[in-house]
Amino acid sequence: MRKYLALAFSLIAASSCCSHIDNDLTAFVDPMIGSGGHGHVFVGASVPFGMVQVGPTQMKDTWDWCSGYHCTDTLLIGFSHTHLSGTGIGDLGDILLMPIDEQKIKRGKQYLNNKKREVGHIYATLDHDKEEVRPGFYSLEIPDYGVKARISATKRVAIHEYTFSGNASAILLDLCTGIGWDSLTVKNMNVLSRTKIEGFRR
Repeated sequence: MRKYLALAFSLIAASSCCSHIDNDLTAFVDPMIGSGGHGHVFVGASVPFGMVQVGPTQMKDTWDWCSGYHCTDTLLIGFSHTHLSGTGIGDLGDILLMPIDEQKIKRGKQYLNNKKREVGHIYATLDHDKEEVRPGFYSLEIPDYGVKARISATKRVAIHEYTFSGNASAILLDLCTGIGWDSLTVKNMNVLSRTKIEGFRR
């Protein structure tokens, strides 16, 4: 009988203890874990079992950049919609968007690691102090172009919000670039109106 009472008391104590824990367990998540070393972890916005993993994509194509991002790198070529995480091989990086100020374009002379892409690729400086990363959300200030990017995701859709401070704002849409050993086979794009574009990348 004493054993049952002790067990009942410990269960009551555990349940009362747990009732004080905040229900938002995502507050305990650090999405940057694994983004250095040989972790190959994607940094950006996604939901469990979602179709998109939207986030920053960097220039290098070496092994440690398999997810398209490494926390030691300070260059950005845009935000793409699909990334692998923890795989050890580079792929995807589909549909790359880069918000820019056309009067302040930087062209990537350092972009020599991938022979498949041309050396004049447009890039920006990625300052890790200007990143905000939490589950399902990524934001970055890009002083090179006077842009603040905020990115989130649903199960099937990536949501981008770009706030521009300049007067020559533009968004580059790149269907050719991928991550690592990704190779483009076919692409198509149609501009339907000033606010609507459709297309695909394989």
